[in-house]
This record gives sequence, structure tokens and C-alpha cells, in this order.
Amino acid sequence: MKDMKDMNSAEDNYSRGLGHLKNKNNKKAIVEFNRAIACRPEHAEAYAKRGMAYAGNENYTQAFSDFNQALILNPNYAEGYISRGSLFMERKEFERAVEDYTKAMTLTPNNVGLYVKLSTAYCRVQNYDKALAIMESAFKVSPHDEEVYINYGIIHAMKQNYEEAIGCFNKAMGLNPKSAYIWYIRGFAYYCNDDYKKAVDDFSESIKLYPSNPDPYNRRGNAYAMIDELEKAVEDYTKAIRLNPNFADAYYNRGNAHARGGNYERAILDHTKAIRLSPDSSDIYYNRGNTYSAQGEYGKAVADFNRTLELDPEYTGVYYNRGNAYYAQGEYGKAAEDFTRMLSFHTDDPEIYYARGNAYGRIGDHRAAAEDFTSAIALNPEYAEAYCKRGVAYFELGEREQAALEFTQAITLNPDYAEAYSKRGDVYALNGDYEQALADYNQALLPAAGMFEVS
Repeated sequence: MKDMKDMNSAEDNYSRGLGHLKNKNNKKAIVEFNRAIACRPEHAEAYAKRGMAYAGNENYTQAFSDFNQALILNPNYAEGYISRGSLFMERKEFERAVEDYTKAMTLTPNNVGLYVKLSTAYCRVQNYDKALAIMESAFKVSPHDEEVYINYGIIHAMKQNYEEAIGCFNKAMGLNPKSAYIWYIRGFAYYCNDDYKKAVDDFSESIKLYPSNPDPYNRRGNAYAMIDELEKAVEDYTKAIRLNPNFADAYYNRGNAHARGGNYERAILDHTKAIRLSPDSSDIYYNRGNTYSAQGEYGKAVADFNRTLELDPEYTGVYYNRGNAYYAQGEYGKAAEDFTRMLSFHTDDPEIYYARGNAYGRIGDHRAAAEDFTSAIALNPEYAEAYCKRGVAYFELGEREQAALEFTQAITLNPDYAEAYSKRGDVYALNGDYEQALADYNQALLPAAGMFEVS
């Protein structure tokens, strides 16, 4: 009789614990599960649920201990594996989550939600093919399940198979056309597939169905920005911020839109707000740095680029922009160093060689400058500016004949290139050919003279 009484008491405590757990009152839930376990020490479910309550209180050590005990008591307890697997997911131990979800699936092969969990875990370890295979098996269990189509589409999108993803979302939408979420994720797939107008349409439909969600406004703003409708983009980012005043991404995106429109002051205000909300975002510092450069505030730009690299040392694009900011400040040696770093990542970009060549020229290393302009020309034989600058380098090295050939080639590529005419005129003048020098100087003045023509 006592054993029966303890069992009944354990179940009462267990039931009360479940109620508290459902209401997210983890402390009271733990108390009830403690009592259930005290009455019935072999109560595997009570250990598992207490583990969930401990996890809810971020006591992960005790949570894992309870999940492990539950599975020792009942090695075929599928929910125990699922709960422990979910905690592994939360702790970013994805391989161990795959193991637990796989074990649970052998015990409950018709649990469609478990297929979704397992495929998600495989995605976290970047095994997308296995994740897709899991979802294909899910179709056999539940061929008309909206969630299966959604997850299948998301995995395709993660593999950048956007057409396949859109096809999956179409089928999900056929099952639930009033789902704001499906319209939203299909819109994002269209966006990733560079179909920005269709993305705008889908985000708009998602907004109609769920107007208080800031995310579709933010995403629609991005789509508008991609088709150069910057005013509409700013309006959408503003709506997203009104719905969520702490939406760092919306401030960041609105700042980018303001910068593209030349509203640098507003851009900096938005980027600064975004940094306050998301202080560890390298992208925000990078873009604010670009805006400071556009304003001519190169010292502030350099500070932001430095912070970008502190947060993300592999943010290679920073070196080129910081190099340009150093150059604008007259710190040509530092500029050359940054362009050299950039070239270690991008050896086939003529613009970087050109930029470093200019920096070398400024610090008087004209031979190195000529070599960089040669590299730029090898990558882009139509690069008139590089020919002109190589001519300047040869001129400074005393190789006037070669310099004149470089200026002539620049003029051939760009017949209105005033600087090239002027520099070639200098060569002719030094060689005593004043008539040809005067002709080149006059030609150099023609583009400027055209500015004053009366129409």
C-alpha cells in the first residue's frame, strides 16, 4: 500500500511540476520534480523534465546530469534524447545534438518534428546534403506537412539553391496561403536570387498579414535599396524602427541608405545608434568609417577602420579603405602598407596596384611606383590613368622619352585627358620643343574652357 501511495504522490507532484514548467515557473517546477523523484527514484520522466527546468534557469550542468540520469533509467526514452539534444543545440555542441536526435529517431520514426530538428542540427555542422536527405525522408512520413516544405526550402536556400527553395515555399504556401512567415521567407529567397521586385511583393504581403512585425519592413527596405528606390527604403527602415526602437539592423541599413543618398550626417547618426545597440558589429564600424571618409573626416574614418579590424581581423576590405584614408591625410607610408596588405588577399585587382603606386610616388619611390602601375596595366590594358601615372614616375626618374610615350598612350585611350597633355607638355618643354609643348598645354586647357561655353 505504501508503494502505491508513493507512486500516486509522485505522479501528483510530477503533474504539478509539468504545470509550473508550462508556465515557465522553473523554480517551482524543480521543487515538484524533486518531490516526485524522492517518492519514486526511478521516475525517468521526472528527471528529464527537471532537466528542462534547470536548463530554463541556465543551470546547464545540473540539466545535463538530469538528462543523463533519465536515459540511464530508461535507455529507450526518446523524449530524453530530444531534450538533451536540444540543450546540446543551445550550447552549440551540434555533433552531439545530431547523435541524440538520431537515437530519438530510431525510437520514434514517425515524429515529423524530430526530422526538422535533426536536419537543423546537420545544417549547423554544414552537412546540407544529409539535412536534405533527412527532409526527403520526412516527406514519406508526412507528405503534406507545411513545416516540412518550409524546412526543406530553408536548407535549399542555405545551399544557395534559391530556385528549389522558392519551389518548396510555393508548396508550403499552397497549404497555408495566410502564413505571413511563408511570404516572408519566400521574399527573402527572391532577394537572395536577385529578384528584388518579387521580393518587395512578398514582403508587402507578409506585412499585410502581420503588420506589427518589423522584420519584413527591414527586408523590404533592403530590396528597395537594391533597385535604387532609396526614399522607399528609408521609409521602410523607419517603420521597422518605430515597431522596434532597438532594431540595430534597421538603423544600420537606414544609415547605409542615407549614405548612398549623400545624407552623410544622417547616415552617421544612424550608424552610431546601431553601434550603441550592437557594439560588436564590424560591419557597422566599417560603413561608418566609409561615411566619415566621404565627409572628409579621415581621422575618424581611420579610427572606425581600426575598430573594424579589432572586431574582425579577417575583414580584408578594410585595408584598402583605410589606405585611402591614410593617403588623404598625407600618411603615404601607412597607405602603402595597407595597400600591400590588401594585395596579399587580392592579387588581381588593378585598382589596388594603382593606389599603392600613387602612395609610392608620394614618398619618392618612383621605381616602385612604376612597377605598380605596370602591374595595374597588365591587369587592365585600357587603364589610361595608370599609363599617365607611370609616365609621371618615369619623368621623376629622368626617363623623359619613356615618360612621353606613356602620356601619349594615356591620350590615345582618353583623348580628353588633360593631365596627360599637361605632363607631356612638360616633357616637350624640357626637351626644348616649345611649339609642341604649347600645343599640349593648350589641349590640356580645352576641357576646362568648355565649362564656360555659352549654350
